[in-house]
Amino acid sequence: VLPPSTFDRYISKSEKFIFDRHISIQQLIILMTFSNLMRDSPFFHTRLATWALKNVNINESLVYEE
Repeated sequence: VLPPSTFDRYISKSEKFIFDRHISIQQLIILMTFSNLMRDSPFFHTRLATWALKNVNINESLVYEE
């Protein structure tokens, strides 16, 4: 049996992982929507793609942080 504090930490890490993954998926949906709306603007598309990638990378580093 795990001590309560260890168990709580494990649960919160799992919930955090699910939450961050959900945020990443939302950002990808936003990226796809805006890239479709702004199809004629390659500059805007590139800036948006860079922003989305940075946010996904930040979420990844938060998820796997010890």
